[in-house]
Amino acid sequence: MSHESSENPNAVPDLCISSRDFFSELVTEACESRSLTTFPQATDYLVDLMLFYMDTKNLYDEENTNGKKSRSTLAEMLLKAGNAQRNEKIELLKKLGDSALYISGFFGPSLQRKVVNISYYKDMGETAYGSLASCVQEDLTSRIYREFSEKFIDFVDVLTYISSKALRPAQGNLLQLFENYASGSDLARDELLNQGVITVPQKKVGYSQ
Repeated sequence: MSHESSENPNAVPDLCISSRDFFSELVTEACESRSLTTFPQATDYLVDLMLFYMDTKNLYDEENTNGKKSRSTLAEMLLKAGNAQRNEKIELLKKLGDSALYISGFFGPSLQRKVVNISYYKDMGETAYGSLASCVQEDLTSRIYREFSEKFIDFVDVLTYISSKALRPAQGNLLQLFENYASGSDLARDELLNQGVITVPQKKVGYSQ
């Protein structure tokens, strides 16, 4: 294998960074900034969460016949989880906790102007992760969920730091932008792209997982 690129001073450097490495660096920086002490598996979980929501369709449940996306409320997910069998219950509680955490971290200021505010998301997230800690059998997984339940607002602060310092969110109502985007607004999509809140497919931005 040729090493010409590393020896040639005129060679173009490889600037490609995996999205996982990118978010790992952001999470480490944010935890240090917020003086949050946790364990590696918990920060890995937070990185996985951010990677999952890079694809904005994961914020929504389904698309109706008009092409508009919809999202179940946290209360609906909690009610459904309470009536579900174990495996489905775990899946629903995880979705509830993760979405409550992500939305609180990235859209907290917008939530303060909603009828359902961030305190509601905090209560739902803590409840979901606490229930998950009791549902799962693996000790490490249970510990991770318990950590997110007990330090939910600390992890919200980590995501808020990343949103404000690294991803340059819009100064306006981000939640309203997302609602417009979900309704098919190209203008809202372009604004979210410009603010770094959503991404184009990775092949267009030089990231790889």
